Amino acid sequence: MDRDSSQIHHVAKHHNQRGLHYFAKGHVGKAETEFQKAIQSDARLAAAHNNLGNMYFSRRELYSAAWEFERAADLHSAVLKSPQILEATH
Repeated sequence: MDRDSSQIHHVAKHHNQRGLHYFAKGHVGKAETEFQKAIQSDARLAAAHNNLGNMYFSRRELYSAAWEFERAADLHSAVLKSPQILEATH
């Protein structure tokens, strides 16, 4: 990961953490905004998709929740299948 990618990933993780904070406090609208900012910063951050899915699920927006959960699972699966991970496990 180069420096620019690392910076983008850091920004995305920051927004994701803020989203978790807001969600825990019951500020669902602010949480949604932060999760979306995290995804806009780094669309490959599976945790942000999963957390956005949880937020949608809490509002009974089941289609949106399912989509975000599926995206998170796809991203997580892709990471587990990456050459670096596969080599480290053999």
